[in-house]
Amino acid sequence: MSLGYAEQLSFIEDVGKVGMTEFFDPSIVLQEKIERLAKMIQMSKHLVVFTGAGISTSCGIPDFRGPKGIWTLQHEGKPLPEASLPFHRAMPSMTHMALVELEKAGILKFVISQNVDGLHLRSGIPREKLAELHGNSFMEACPSCGAEYLRDFEVETIGLKETSRRCADVKCGTKLRDTVLDWEDTLPPKEVLPAEKHCRMAELVLCLGTSLQITPACNLPLKCLRGGGKIVIVNLQKTPKDKNASLVIHGFVDKVIVGVMDLLSMRIPPYVRIDLLQIIITQSLSADKKFVNWTLRVASVHALKAPLPFIKSIEVSFSDAQKYKAAILHEQPFNLKRRTVTTETFEILLKLDFSDGCGCLCTQINIPFGFKVLNDCFKLDKDAAMQDLREKAIQDFGCGQNAVIERKKILASKTEFTVHAIVTNIKAFESDSLNNDGQRAKGSMNDMSFLQANANPSSTISPNKANVESNSSTAAQAAHLQPFTVREQDQYMPIANVIRIMRRILPAHAKISDDAKETIQECVSEYISFITGEANERCQREQRKTITAEDVLWAMGKLGFDDYVEPLTVFLNRYRETENERSSLRDPILKRSSVGVVEYESLGMPPFIPSYPRGPPPQGIFDGAMMGGYYKDTSDSAAGIGGSSDSNSLANFDPFAQFK
Repeated sequence: MSLGYAEQLSFIEDVGKVGMTEFFDPSIVLQEKIERLAKMIQMSKHLVVFTGAGISTSCGIPDFRGPKGIWTLQHEGKPLPEASLPFHRAMPSMTHMALVELEKAGILKFVISQNVDGLHLRSGIPREKLAELHGNSFMEACPSCGAEYLRDFEVETIGLKETSRRCADVKCGTKLRDTVLDWEDTLPPKEVLPAEKHCRMAELVLCLGTSLQITPACNLPLKCLRGGGKIVIVNLQKTPKDKNASLVIHGFVDKVIVGVMDLLSMRIPPYVRIDLLQIIITQSLSADKKFVNWTLRVASVHALKAPLPFIKSIEVSFSDAQKYKAAILHEQPFNLKRRTVTTETFEILLKLDFSDGCGCLCTQINIPFGFKVLNDCFKLDKDAAMQDLREKAIQDFGCGQNAVIERKKILASKTEFTVHAIVTNIKAFESDSLNNDGQRAKGSMNDMSFLQANANPSSTISPNKANVESNSSTAAQAAHLQPFTVREQDQYMPIANVIRIMRRILPAHAKISDDAKETIQECVSEYISFITGEANERCQREQRKTITAEDVLWAMGKLGFDDYVEPLTVFLNRYRETENERSSLRDPILKRSSVGVVEYESLGMPPFIPSYPRGPPPQGIFDGAMMGGYYKDTSDSAAGIGGSSDSNSLANFDPFAQFK
């Protein structure tokens, strides 16, 4: 929840039980419960999800009653927790996006939320299938005509008070109100009536991340019981409604839902955030009619005086830099005034510097300008245009892309309004990228099926020749997954990683066709399987359980990939050296391997001694997409280094340079 929201609420003494103890089901028990929940969802004809603050904690938004919750800290007289990023930049979690996929598949019929963070709407849940019982910090509503306005900034008031904006309907114009309830406010019928209706119809009500203490909202899930429906509660703390539930799961919501999605053979879609702004250019002739005075304004689409929270500053330059002076706009509203000759045409170049929480630093918009050049008006299908932009962002896996979705002009005042849509965040989700704490793991991959298909079930890959045995929960999950269909995309290395690797070698403007991506994906996945299978056979012959990096390099040499062995050995030596795992790596790895190893001379390669400046391992060879992602952690603590200068020393290192 918003910390600002919590601070603005009226004070009451009793906010319910706080500082509640968290419980965690053992891994095997948790997996069994996840499987039961997956089957219940699969059998349900009318699924309703009831959510609380616990589904947003992984988004950087604190909960209320947990050990470090807002109400808990207030009760203890401690300061409120700090959000990890600006509230308006919070992005939906894996759970939010999984619910979107379930809704699109027709499984999820309705979502009821007690949260005011607006993340369900941002994730893509249709408004008509969502009840926000306590309101939305980013929503304003017209008390007269009922129109709703979702903002990209947090509305300044709570308690259903008037805001500074009016209804956009010219026939209405009533002052808008915020939608967030204070303690004394009753649940709005517009939200609670459809919520009650769907709970009565529900065969299954899934309660996620809620302590079920706030009345009357907490009683809504119970309405399914009269019609024979069931309740499942996923929460770290015990709740007063546990006795009414058919299944209670104590675990991180994200981890539970990801497990369910895997068992249902459903993918979690990426999240793409698109923000809007409008660029307004007003022109007027000077008194002698030789010059045109013009004003450029970059403003919010929500209101001319509304903030643009995702823009930090704007750098303005011109295609004819010799004639026109550049400028940097630091303060909102972003305005620039200039005078130019009426006969000249040029381009205005806007570099938008994004604020904290955005997925990239900046983007650029080019605007053609001329006194007699006013483009025709047009208004695209906004939903279709936004979807096209979203799909392009997912395909290229990068933010900063933008598109014009509307342009209009007022001839009398020579004013042109252009609305731009900009991708400011993109977040992909990988099903097994959660660690045991329910947080996203660094360098995790979406799939390790090449190991299951080609290696002994007891074998693992280790980059440091240390045994990395599969833990019981992983083995249990693999066993539980067998009755379900394996997704086709899980047979391969994740396409997002394929695109990242390809983009490293391509210029920024290059495009990659879907056929090329899929071809590379299949080839690399088959290559990994091919090498892993050969390395595994060697381990079986030598009666070993662990596939080491030396085994992989040996397999590559045996299978004819000799040219790659030497540079990869250099890389591996360097990687191990940075982790201080060996005092000296001056001899080639393959010569120091155990029985049956192929020496450099037998591969037709001279021995060599690698020597490079200290620093983290160079990226692009053993990326997280290769070899199961074990080489992905490039943090300072993982590399055992201390300064950014170390990173720069290997920035241009290319172990394959001598083979190009």
